[in-house]
Amino acid sequence: LACNQTFERFFDAKESDLLGKTDYDFIPEEQAEFFRANDQAAIDAGESVSNKEWITFASDGHHALLLTTKCPIIDESGELFGVLGIGRDITSLHQTEEALRESLEHFRLFYENAPVAYESLDQNGNILDVNPSWLELLGFDAGDREQVIGRSISDFIIVEQHPLLEKRFTEFLSTGKVLGKEYDLRRRDGKIITVSVDGRTGHDSTGEFNQTHCVLHDITERKQHERYMEIQARRASILLKLPQIAEDLDEISFMQHALTLAQRLIDSPIAFIYFVEQQQETIKLAAWSKLIQQAECQSAHGKSYPIMDTGSWADAYRLGKPVVFNDYQEVTDKQNLPDCQLPVSRIVSLPVIEKDLVVMLMVFGNKKHDYTDLDMETTQLIANEIWHIIQRRRGVNALTASESRYRELVDNMSDGVAVYEAVDEGADFIFREYNKSGERIGKNKRADTIGRRVTEVFPGIE
Repeated sequence: LACNQTFERFFDAKESDLLGKTDYDFIPEEQAEFFRANDQAAIDAGESVSNKEWITFASDGHHALLLTTKCPIIDESGELFGVLGIGRDITSLHQTEEALRESLEHFRLFYENAPVAYESLDQNGNILDVNPSWLELLGFDAGDREQVIGRSISDFIIVEQHPLLEKRFTEFLSTGKVLGKEYDLRRRDGKIITVSVDGRTGHDSTGEFNQTHCVLHDITERKQHERYMEIQARRASILLKLPQIAEDLDEISFMQHALTLAQRLIDSPIAFIYFVEQQQETIKLAAWSKLIQQAECQSAHGKSYPIMDTGSWADAYRLGKPVVFNDYQEVTDKQNLPDCQLPVSRIVSLPVIEKDLVVMLMVFGNKKHDYTDLDMETTQLIANEIWHIIQRRRGVNALTASESRYRELVDNMSDGVAVYEAVDEGADFIFREYNKSGERIGKNKRADTIGRRVTEVFPGIE
C-alpha cells in the first residue's frame, strides 16, 4: 500500500514498483512466509505485536537487526484495511549490549579465576568478599565461601598478631593504602602460612569509606601475576525511533518528554504514565504532562494506588487492551485520576503488556474532539516504545553498575593488570587495557600504552 525510502532500499525498488505487489515478489519464500506470519499475528491479536528479525538490504547487501512492530489498520467501517509495520534498526544497540555483556563476563571471569587471593573488609575488619584463590589459600573449598563472609579477618590471623593487626588496620584506614605487611595466617587444616598484604581503600562518590581491596601473597612461593582485561564496554547508546531523547535525560524527564511528543501528535492536553507494580495489585504514578504539574499534582509522583480502587480509566489494565471514553462524565465508575482534581471530559488508556502481564498504563485526556482509533494506534506504539526504552536503559545501567564493580576490583588491586591481544601469530601482543598498578610498576601511563605493542612499550622483552 505504501512504504518509505528505507523500505525501498530493503527491496532495492521504488515505491511505485512495490505498490500492489507482495513480499513474495522480492524476497525468498521462507522470509516472506516469516513476514506474513507476523502480519497475521497482529491481525489475529487485533493490536500491535513486535518481533526481532535480521534482514539484508538488497540495495547494498548490508545486514541489520530490526525491532519490528506491526499493527492492524481498521477502516471507518471497522473492516481490516491493512497492516502497519515499523522496523527500528537496533543493530548498534544489539552490538553494544553484547559487548557490555562480554565485558562484564571478562571482569567476572578475571575476578573468579585470578590466581591472586583477594579479600575485601569493612571498616571493622569483617570480611565482605573473597575470591576462590583466597579460599584455596586458606584451605577452604570453593563452595565454602559463605562460611567466611561476615567473619572477622582476625579469626584467620594467629592470636599473637592481633594487637599488630589492630594497629596496622587503623593506619590502613587512615592512609588508604597498605603495602607488604606480613601476617601469619592459620589455614583451615591448622597449617600456618605467611602472607604479604597489599591493599587500598575504596570510597563512594562522596569520598566516604566503602570497603578495602586487598591482595594476599603467599610469600614462600611469591609470584607476580599479571591479569588481563579485554575491551572496555561503552555505555549502551540507545537508538530509538523517538528522536534520541533518552540519551541525555533521566528516566522521568525522558517519559515527560515522550509524553509531550505524544500529546502533540494527538492534541491531548494531559497525559500520565503509571507503572503496574510487581504484585499486579497496585499502580504507581511514574510521569505526567506539564499541565498536570501546573495543576499541583506533582505530590502524587511515585505514589502507589490499589488497582481495585481506580475507576474506568484503568480498564485498560483489567481488560488488557486500550479503552477510550469520549464522554467520560457519563461513565458510571469514572473517578478522576488519583490525587488530581482536573475534570476529565475524554480519556484514552493504553496498556503495555509483557509476558502476558500489564506492566504499564499510558493515559491521555481532555482532547477537544473525540479520540479516534488512529489516536489509540499511535499512542499504543509510543507507549510500547517508552516501555522498551526504559527496560533497556535499566538493563544497561545494571550491567554497567556490575561492570563498574568488577572494574573497581581490578583497578584497586596492587598487582599490575594488563589485557593484550595477540598479533603476528602470537609473536607479539598489543595492549588493550592497563590498570593503575600497571602504570606504577611499568612506570608508564595507560594513555601511552593502550594500542601499542608490548615490544614497543617494553623494549627487549621477547
